Amino acid sequence: MEYKDPRSFRWVLIKKAVVFQLKLGADAIRDFILSPIAMILVVVDIILGHHQDQSYFFKMMKYGRLSDHWINLFDTKQGFGFAKKKNVDHWISQVESIISEQESTGKMSQAAKVKIDLYLDKISRNKS
Repeated sequence: MEYKDPRSFRWVLIKKAVVFQLKLGADAIRDFILSPIAMILVVVDIILGHHQDQSYFFKMMKYGRLSDHWINLFDTKQGFGFAKKKNVDHWISQVESIISEQESTGKMSQAAKVKIDLYLDKISRNKS
């Protein structure tokens, strides 16, 4: 989709940046949790003499791949029969729907959006 109006593109860009930051945070939390767990599971697999089909580490890797699809950090096409309702994008679109509904019913001030647009225009003019 092409945005000819800089203001509408600006809001799309802001939304995409915020969503990306949220997904990066989820990805970082997942990595922080999985890193020590992975090392423990490798040690357990070695001690117990597990084969690949018994390996706790390989089972954890399977769930790690599922979490990659759930987070969908770079908005890739979902494969592996992964339902769109089962990822972060679904929850973000739900929040976006609520915000849009509040804006259309007047619960969220349109004046606030206009003021932000004016401020961003002023910043753009100063840089030019």
